[in-house]
Amino acid sequence: MLLLSISVLITVLLLQLVLLNSWAAAQDSDSVPAPKSDDKGKDSGASKTKQEEPTATEDTKDSGSGSDDGNNDGNSDSSSDDGDDGDDDDEDGQPGMIQMVVPPSDVPSPQFEINSNVTLQWKFSSDTKHKPGNLIITCFFPDGMMNPDNTPIKWNITTRATGNKYVWDTVSQTPPGRNLQIASGYKLFIWDPEVGLNKVRAGYAREAVLKFTMYKSAYDDTNNGIPKGYNPSSAPSVSVNLPLMAALTALGAIAALLF
Repeated sequence: MLLLSISVLITVLLLQLVLLNSWAAAQDSDSVPAPKSDDKGKDSGASKTKQEEPTATEDTKDSGSGSDDGNNDGNSDSSSDDGDDGDDDDEDGQPGMIQMVVPPSDVPSPQFEINSNVTLQWKFSSDTKHKPGNLIITCFFPDGMMNPDNTPIKWNITTRATGNKYVWDTVSQTPPGRNLQIASGYKLFIWDPEVGLNKVRAGYAREAVLKFTMYKSAYDDTNNGIPKGYNPSSAPSVSVNLPLMAALTALGAIAALLF
């Protein structure tokens, strides 16, 4: 009986503890909304604080617009610079070139006769924006034919070639104190004095280079004894008597039969 009473008492105490815990939990749940309203107040206060400080953002925008003005000024300056550069298009272009026409450039080593007149003709490429007023034609002896001081033998055929054609007199326009020799490997340069030999300048013509051979005609040596100016086609012809030739032929045939 005592044990039953004790167990009942314990059960009642447990029920009371459960009820107290439930009540405490209910009280806690009722007290939670109060701090939420405080958080909203804080948020509204923070938003008011942000709204009260617009000057920093506006200043930043103003400074940003100032930097854009600076960029615009820079662009206008660069465009003006580009306009100035337009005046120097010639300096930024490609170099031109002097191209041989006579003799043709596809002939590897043309032959020129000693003691003759040699015709030289050329043209300027489309990149030549400044055509020269005059050209210099310089010639070099073949390698191996040197001066006593071991320097190349060279001379200017002319320093005043104009237009696109020149006739070279190989009798009078030769190196001082020297005659042209039968050989291959001669080099001829046609160049602009405003550019220089073996140099390049945008918009100006680069030199033309021509390698050639000099020879001497042996025609006079193979016609010894023939009068100068002799024309074979104008020599008097020998007339032939055809009837006489036929009679002689017939007599010859008869004689052959008889004997």
